Amino acid sequence: MEPVAATSPPSPARPLSESDWGAFVDAYGRASLDWLRQSGLSSAEAEALTRDLMSHIRREFGQIVNEPNVRFRAWLNYAGHAAWCRLMDTGVDDLGEDQSPTLTMLLSVEAHDAFLKMLDSECSHRRRREILPRIQPLAEPADWEAFYLAVLEDVPMAEIAARLHSTELAAHAAVYRVGKLLRQELAALEEKR
Repeated sequence: MEPVAATSPPSPARPLSESDWGAFVDAYGRASLDWLRQSGLSSAEAEALTRDLMSHIRREFGQIVNEPNVRFRAWLNYAGHAAWCRLMDTGVDDLGEDQSPTLTMLLSVEAHDAFLKMLDSECSHRRRREILPRIQPLAEPADWEAFYLAVLEDVPMAEIAARLHSTELAAHAAVYRVGKLLRQELAALEEKR
């Protein structure tokens, strides 16, 4: 079983570089683009909105340096909200008069809330990925394999039990044990940030 590579969003407690911004856009820009496409926008509309949102978030990104005690997740929520509001205030006019019904729907309070929820979900996903390499050595190899297959590969529990020559109940218990380690590490990470 391959170790899971660590990826981490930029930490607000240190100066930010262009590579930090690139990593941010790679993660959250891609997630935004996928979310907008899934909302029914055309590729051109989704790309234009993503560019505008990332441009607005960029303004907030540079200000993290001045706020060393701000937690990334709280900042992300604020920056996403501010970007969405700026998009509503200024960017909508640039999208043209021939807005699709889907685009009009996206410029609603519900879409704003869904966008912030998507950013938060992406943040949670990235944090889990960041600490998985620290958890793997702490877990029993069979427990880790069950967790990896169930959570990261989405393999059905019956198949995991068969691969591990175990029962489904034992496979569930293994996944639970590694999940408990994950929750403990996430709590410790939150305390540090």
